[in-house]
Amino acid sequence: MEKLNSKIKLLFFVALIFSIMLPVGILQIIFGAINNITPILVLGIIFVVLGFYGTPLWWINYANKKRLKTVLNLILNEHIYSVSELSEQLSKNPKEISAIINQLIVGGYLTGYLFKNNETLIYNTNQPQTKKNSLKSKCPNCGAMMESNGVNFVCEFCGFVKEKSE
Repeated sequence: MEKLNSKIKLLFFVALIFSIMLPVGILQIIFGAINNITPILVLGIIFVVLGFYGTPLWWINYANKKRLKTVLNLILNEHIYSVSELSEQLSKNPKEISAIINQLIVGGYLTGYLFKNNETLIYNTNQPQTKKNSLKSKCPNCGAMMESNGVNFVCEFCGFVKEKSE
């Protein structure tokens, strides 16, 4: 949730800056034209163009991230894992909710869950490998890398077994 919150804050700040650029650019154009100051006039034109075209794009991007946060909040805090329940709660089309969940997963905002058949979220029971349980050693017999099975190191090529010495 923290990753998404920081992205939302950044998008809000950028959208706000672009929103301010439009009126500031208009004032710069007026001031630059009246006082015949070309750099201020050019900067004003740039600000107006960026503000005019950029402002709606940044605010739409911000709103889309807020929509993701709403769904993520329902999943993490309200423990609603079904697309049908989420769509009822938010009065949205189930296909739209599935797309939002996929965006959350792809964006790395929703981790530790599996999205089964684009219908239900379930906890991912596969434990990620940590440094401790994925230790490797070089096989003294054939030179291949051996992986730990939790108790010993086993070479998958020649079958050599080496005791772990921790």
